[in-house]
Amino acid sequence: MADAITRLVVDCSVVVKWKIPTEDHAAAAEALFVDWEHQVVDVSVPNHFPSEVISAFLRACRRDRITADENCLTPGGLLPSLSQRRVCR
Repeated sequence: MADAITRLVVDCSVVVKWKIPTEDHAAAAEALFVDWEHQVVDVSVPNHFPSEVISAFLRACRRDRITADENCLTPGGLLPSLSQRRVCR
């Protein structure tokens, strides 16, 4: 029997920690990201996920916590890859 894959629903706060390592619990969020990349866990997101992530990164950019060139929202960046994931309903 194959090992079961853990399915998780992530929200915006987890994704922000992937790009802003000074956030609380960023190391745990990074470990989750690595598990997702290695298909140890399956990540799902809520329907409103893209707008929350865009808002969070725009706010972080305006507060100089990230730069505008960081590859968060560009095609091929973090948001497009996550938007391809299963959406929770």
